[in-house]
Amino acid sequence: MVNGKVMNDETKQYTNEWLHFPIKGIEPIEELEIIEIGDEANLQELARDIRVKGDPDFKIYAQSPIEVKELRIDNISPMTLYVLTGGLIQQHRFVKTLKEKHNIDYFRHKGSIKYNQSGSVCKISPPVVERYTEEDGTTHYGLIDGTHRVVTAKQLGEEYLVCIVISNPLLPPYAIPNRWDEVILREDTPPTNQKKKFRNLNMVQWPEGLIIRPDVDPRYYLYRDYSMLGSYGIR
Repeated sequence: MVNGKVMNDETKQYTNEWLHFPIKGIEPIEELEIIEIGDEANLQELARDIRVKGDPDFKIYAQSPIEVKELRIDNISPMTLYVLTGGLIQQHRFVKTLKEKHNIDYFRHKGSIKYNQSGSVCKISPPVVERYTEEDGTTHYGLIDGTHRVVTAKQLGEEYLVCIVISNPLLPPYAIPNRWDEVILREDTPPTNQKKKFRNLNMVQWPEGLIIRPDVDPRYYLYRDYSMLGSYGIR
């Protein structure tokens, strides 16, 4: 909070032109079969059970309020410094396929969607946003997972989209928020030191009940495991 005002209550202005315009020539996915459509209650249950990579027994959202609701995109803070063209194309195709072939508005859907694409079974859920306060007192809606989904919504002219909103997690994100005008569109994945603004671990207050083992990279205790929501990789 700065001067008594929550930082993300102020609409941000994007300077990157590519954030405003959809990718041209997008075609729907030919082979995509919907297997299961989840609901809001199931999504909250899955989110409540999220663990951290460093300790698979530690539920990071055990005490956090969890909501599945629409957020204004301009009030969401990115936690990455890049997005990939390939990832955006895939998201544009997926959104188009759900709309045209299955009559599903992905940006309004409050649940996970399990589907089969060309023989591979996948799951996708709404973006995960954490509402928390940084050390400097500013409150953020930090986009932890789903950057390509949020950018796709922005490019398609959406002002709002459904997110899993989790307040006051037991641990902060492993990166600190940046501005959208710092996010670069890339064809390939950048070196690690150019991916995010990594958090200083010396400033982290570790909660009770979390056992920090000397043989585990301490940053792993900040990494969320979102595999049950359909996301993979470090979050």
